[in-house]
Amino acid sequence: MHEPPEPIAPASLVEAFQSAAAAYPDRTAVKCGMRSLTYAELDRRSTHLARELPTLTRTSERPVGILLDRSVEMAVAALAVLKAGSFYLPLDPEAPAARNAIILEDAAPVAVVTSRSLAERVPAGIERCLVDAPSAAPQAAVPLPERVAPESRAYVIFTSGTTGRPKGVEVTHRNVLRLFSESAAVFGFTSEDVWTVFHSFAFDFSVWEMWGALLHGGCAVFVPADVAKDPASFHRLLRQERVTVLNQTPSAFQQLVTEDGRHQERLPLRFVVFGGEALRFSDLKPWAAKYGVGRPVLVNMYGITETTVHTSYHQVRQSDLHDGDSVIGRPLPDLDLLLVDEELRCVEPGETGEMVVVGPGVALGYLGRPDLTAARFVTVEDPAGRLVRGYRSGDLARLRPDGLLVYLGRADSQVKIRGFRIELGEVEAALAGHPAVRHAAAAVRESATGGATLVGHVVPEPGVEPDVAEIRAHLAEVLPHYMIPSAIGLLEAMPLTGNGKLDRAALPDVVVAPGRSAQAPRSAAEAELCALFAELLEQEEVGPQDDFFELGGHSLLAISLQNRVRAVFQSGHAQPLPLSQVYRSPTPAGIARWLEQAGHELRAADVRPDGGPVPLNPQQSDMLMRHVFAPDDLVHHCAMGWRVEGEVDPEALARAVEHVHRRHEALRSSYRFDADPGPAAVPLDVAPPRPAVLWAPDPEEAHALLRQALGRPFRLEEGEIWRVVMVTIGPGASHLIGLVVHHVAFDGWSESVLAGDLADAYNASRIGRIPPGETGPTLQEVADAQRARLTSETLEQQRAYWRGELTGVPSLTVPEPPADRPADGGPECQVFSLPEETLKRVEERAAELGVTPFVVLLTAYGAALAEVSGDHDIAVGTPFALRGDERLDRAVSCLVDVLCVRMRFSGKGAGRNDPARVADTVRRAFAAQDIPFSEVVRLVNPPRGPRAPLFQNMFALQNNAPAELELSGAATEFFRPAPFGLPTELVAEVRPHERGGPRLTVSYRPHQVPASFAAQLGARFLTLLDDVTAP
Repeated sequence: MHEPPEPIAPASLVEAFQSAAAAYPDRTAVKCGMRSLTYAELDRRSTHLARELPTLTRTSERPVGILLDRSVEMAVAALAVLKAGSFYLPLDPEAPAARNAIILEDAAPVAVVTSRSLAERVPAGIERCLVDAPSAAPQAAVPLPERVAPESRAYVIFTSGTTGRPKGVEVTHRNVLRLFSESAAVFGFTSEDVWTVFHSFAFDFSVWEMWGALLHGGCAVFVPADVAKDPASFHRLLRQERVTVLNQTPSAFQQLVTEDGRHQERLPLRFVVFGGEALRFSDLKPWAAKYGVGRPVLVNMYGITETTVHTSYHQVRQSDLHDGDSVIGRPLPDLDLLLVDEELRCVEPGETGEMVVVGPGVALGYLGRPDLTAARFVTVEDPAGRLVRGYRSGDLARLRPDGLLVYLGRADSQVKIRGFRIELGEVEAALAGHPAVRHAAAAVRESATGGATLVGHVVPEPGVEPDVAEIRAHLAEVLPHYMIPSAIGLLEAMPLTGNGKLDRAALPDVVVAPGRSAQAPRSAAEAELCALFAELLEQEEVGPQDDFFELGGHSLLAISLQNRVRAVFQSGHAQPLPLSQVYRSPTPAGIARWLEQAGHELRAADVRPDGGPVPLNPQQSDMLMRHVFAPDDLVHHCAMGWRVEGEVDPEALARAVEHVHRRHEALRSSYRFDADPGPAAVPLDVAPPRPAVLWAPDPEEAHALLRQALGRPFRLEEGEIWRVVMVTIGPGASHLIGLVVHHVAFDGWSESVLAGDLADAYNASRIGRIPPGETGPTLQEVADAQRARLTSETLEQQRAYWRGELTGVPSLTVPEPPADRPADGGPECQVFSLPEETLKRVEERAAELGVTPFVVLLTAYGAALAEVSGDHDIAVGTPFALRGDERLDRAVSCLVDVLCVRMRFSGKGAGRNDPARVADTVRRAFAAQDIPFSEVVRLVNPPRGPRAPLFQNMFALQNNAPAELELSGAATEFFRPAPFGLPTELVAEVRPHERGGPRLTVSYRPHQVPASFAAQLGARFLTLLDDVTAP
């Protein structure tokens, strides 16, 4: 086995890559779709191409352009250019031809590496080198430089320019090499990492993505452009390629979070790195509710092309999610971030200043622009009195007392919108380039949703009435899509300051003209789409013929529209609305016509008067029925607890409970089994529960008191559905806070939602502010979103599957427990530690077999159960979430059901290939998940007896992060109270994210299952898990 190379020790990117290639010649280096190259192949291919480049590249001061679609050839071309002794100029084939023409004119490349399909875009007079039509001539005699100096240029990337013309940033090999050597302590990247190259090759984030993989022996997965624009396709790629390092702008990540919410399984990520625009930490709450903030690690990085991609870093903490600051952290170890005033003098700590980046990451300057280089790359005096070279970022920040930097916005006219860096002057120059425009200005406005929107203002030539649609068409020819204003307004004259300069602050809001179509919607589908357009575009009214983009839509809003359409319309077997169709038919009428032709229909939605009953789902109905017949049974009590050190304000806690009670309709409803026409929830205007405030002399008694207070039955028919208890311990500096909710209105996903809302409300109430956030989904909205599950066109096929799969399933064989164990004694638990190394092997084995880690764990559990029980035919219940709709992310509700998975084992342990066999069973079971378990029982109609039908045990992978309750002025630690009851005789749960380390918990009813049986099961599970994952 090869030893890993010394990280980033060589003097050039070429040497660093070759060091990795020597260590990992047969490992996949780059991949795109079905094509891949190993390190050895990439090394040979790039050397071959380097010899084909014009000899002039070895001595020229001009770069070599790269104009390629996203593919493995990008890496081949970049390495080839560097091996030839030159530096590369990445060009985006999706950028307007006019913009690329300007870049090519300024950079004057000696040649352009391209493909046959793109060759026509290279202007005449520039030599082309085709990657897909290589020369067959021998090349051995063509010499290549033996060594490239670290101060040689590696690439030049063009960014937005203040004069309306892009400018090229020259970056050296040393700049890039030290980026990764200085990041090593932060990330610890390895040869096992899989990176996505998600961004345009002409965007410097791609430098981090591609070289981050290649310099560490990892794999760089180039994401095709159409996949990058479709969150569902991109999420699928992340799962299939087992990506571990993901780099995203916050705007793009929000689209991914929405898609990820439709999937129960966790992505195998180790790191998510944010960059490109300011991060609003509160936007990460839905992600953190599922993953936490530690696995994967979330890192916010600030950077600029002129300072080699990244400048500072901040590992996101749970407390950041409730902090309004946009924290960018600390500079990388070899850099410094000076905060200066207009005279370039360092400001005092806590004061606002412009960031000047100092250190080895600062680039050479701008290609062929010595005047601009002198203006932006400046000499400043650091706090120690030394004169140092730095780059004026134009970004404002302040230093907090804890030593962390907070980003405050731009100091000039350069902005970032949806991750793209935009110079307003370039947009204004393009606007003014239209023959009907005399003067132009561009500005950024914040929408009601908090996002930045680019708008344009034009003063027309005298006597001319410009057509806004024509101006937009003109901009589309010369600007990338992200630089086209969402709206363009007409002015009689530009507002000016007293000294005659443009007064940007006085530019009016652009009023979007009312819809062109006076007609009313012709169908329910058109009406629904008009309403969606109006909501997303923040318009009072939208007509059927109104254009989405003319009303202010942009690419990310188009993705939101696509997701909303998928949620509102029922597709059956029809093709889901593709994103491209939003561009082709950007009106409500056009999209409605496409949906109708594709076979889509509006999902049915029961209309109820406000306050009327909302039918429960089958799972809730079963729970409510059990409550009616056994109102004192605590099996459906869902409890959470927190140890608290510090001051807690009981009145602020009471106000927070009241706020949360109002926010979530499920918590202030009556649950009635005798409602008309069936079991239902009825919203009530009932008072919120008053937190019980108790006292105990010591922790032991405090826990007992807390459990006693939480473990009282609920009166669901009267609207008593949840309660909160605080126990103060001893003198008062320590507390326990407990919360319990009946399962009919709650599930595991709801834990983080409720805890986060309670913490936000408490922290706001404590300082007299109105708690942040919006009201959660109503009961009716939750019911409407769930209804599609019960209207699938494949329901009969699913019913047939369950009849065939579960008929004749045997009951679990369990030894008789001691006769003295009372039936009402409550469950008992046995806890087993799970080494981190074991879970890592589980993930590796799952990846080898192309299955999920859950399948590997379930296989070991099933085999262990077969051994301990002596049964070869095993039926296991496993819960799964019913939250495939983004509208349900913020819902406190019971949105969970159970699948019965039937497995057969020899009773002689688990073979290494058993997970693949079990995976097939699990896939077939999940394909039939639309049939509620209560209906499955009726379909199979097993013999009834004193034990539960079909299965008597359950297994779950509980991979949601612990619900954090972060209270200002106090330190909190989550703990999970012992269960008050169990849904079945035996429940095994793997929890990878417990504070004390991963663990397996085996809970059981002691009057039905002996303690020795649970102990043997846990021990055999650990042993068989080692067998299944053994190398």
